[in-house]
Amino acid sequence: VGGPKEIIIEGTTGYVARANNPGDWEIKLRHITFMIEKKPEIYRRLRSEARKNALINYNWDIVIDDIFDEKKEALRYAESGMKEKTVLSERSFD
Repeated sequence: VGGPKEIIIEGTTGYVARANNPGDWEIKLRHITFMIEKKPEIYRRLRSEARKNALINYNWDIVIDDIFDEKKEALRYAESGMKEKTVLSERSFD
């Protein structure tokens, strides 16, 4: 319960409770409590899938690579815009 909804796969790696909705939080917490007490194998699978998802998609190596890829793309875009402006400036003097 809780956590960014972009990270959690509803029902597979966890549950997303709607902000400012205590009733939704209560339902999700009761469901998790039920799983822990009555269906521990399902709860263990949920935990395992959550960990696997985090390690595959949200480890620091991937996060850093994504940041650098975005920065590289932004630089390429900025550089291509500069080249176009330079070419246009040169043409205006012809």
